[in-house]
Amino acid sequence: MKYVPRNEYFELIGKLGVKKVESEYEIADLDLSAYSLNEDTKRIANVNFMEETEDRNGNYMLGGHWMSDLSYQFAKKCKFDLVQVDGYSSYAYSDEQMAVFTYTEGDIYLTLFTDKAKYEAEKERTIKFYEEEY
Repeated sequence: MKYVPRNEYFELIGKLGVKKVESEYEIADLDLSAYSLNEDTKRIANVNFMEETEDRNGNYMLGGHWMSDLSYQFAKKCKFDLVQVDGYSSYAYSDEQMAVFTYTEGDIYLTLFTDKAKYEAEKERTIKFYEEEY
């Protein structure tokens, strides 16, 4: 088996088909060593987030899709402060881990930071967005 980053894995499925990719490739673990995440957050992020990307400000972000109730379990297990906006949206953050989590209608994002000022700015933007838009 050859290990490849998760974005590449899904690109290969589009090019080669599911059967060939599943027989020849595995998704490599995320390298989250630069971030101050606890072990539960690292483990859950590695298993559940399927896309590595950047947010609109160039910050490292993981994306995926979950059922609503899993976002609450994630926040509790990973020690994030959760704000339930409504039945379709929530956000959570961890000052200790410098990470912001958002959930909207099944779409999930976990934005990770190494810079405290950038984390604080994104946390404030997130809070403001949900307060003004919902």
